[in-house]
Amino acid sequence: MTEPLNRTLQIDATIELGDYFRAYLDASKIRLVIGCLVVVSFIAALSYFFVLIGEPRILLQLSPLFVGLPLVAIAGQLLRVHASYRKYLADLTDTEKQVSYIFREQANGFDIVNGKNFGHLSWDTVREVIERSRYFRLVLNRYESLIVSKKFLRSQDDTLLIRHIIRSHVGDRARLLRN
Repeated sequence: MTEPLNRTLQIDATIELGDYFRAYLDASKIRLVIGCLVVVSFIAALSYFFVLIGEPRILLQLSPLFVGLPLVAIAGQLLRVHASYRKYLADLTDTEKQVSYIFREQANGFDIVNGKNFGHLSWDTVREVIERSRYFRLVLNRYESLIVSKKFLRSQDDTLLIRHIIRSHVGDRARLLRN
């Protein structure tokens, strides 16, 4: 009888602002689109109202408010998130920015070494895994996710191995890209 494989994948990563911000944009893309649609419908309704009452001059005078304020609000949210991630990363020491993820094929979870700290997360803790072209997002709960950037994978074989490990442990909760 052959012994099952117990391959191990260690990913040594550095936490970077671009990875976190890109993942945030991907996760909130739908909310941003909905917000833009609400703004466009609001602008259309107000424009129609002013044309209907025969006041196109007032419409032109107020149009910077109709367009500008919602755009500033949306851009402000993006800048707020960018600033909060920048502050978070600035607060970390260089050793805390170094993260190692250790995935084992036959384990009940995976290990995280963050600076001088060590932790083990069970696969039962992972609610969902979402793969994008640049990263894997392991969703732990509604407010917390782990981002594993693909740029730290050494080869295509590492990508295939992590997909296999995730698929075998997470099952239907994994939304992975095709090979």
